Amino acid sequence: MNKMIIVRSAHCVPIRVTKERLEHIGRRHPEIQRHEELIINTIGEPDFLQQGDYGELLAIKKMPSDMPTTYIVVVYKETDPEDGFLITSYFTRQPAKWRNVLWKR
Repeated sequence: MNKMIIVRSAHCVPIRVTKERLEHIGRRHPEIQRHEELIINTIGEPDFLQQGDYGELLAIKKMPSDMPTTYIVVVYKETDPEDGFLITSYFTRQPAKWRNVLWKR
């Protein structure tokens, strides 16, 4: 991957995905290393979005049945209609049921 790519969120906001951020995520969540395309795809084409605690968004996508975990969660922030950035990403068996769903495919 180049130093940075831009992917449009479900709200059509450009989200910055940097190599440094992906490396940071990989150090904190080693199971997600080498899943850069999946992270990018989840930002652009999530199954649904949940509201975060501090204004961030959680893009969530159901994984194929052969994956050991069921969902990927990609957390990002839309700072304004023209800019946003990736925060983190991880796999989970079940998205938080208590979080507000903002958008659904």
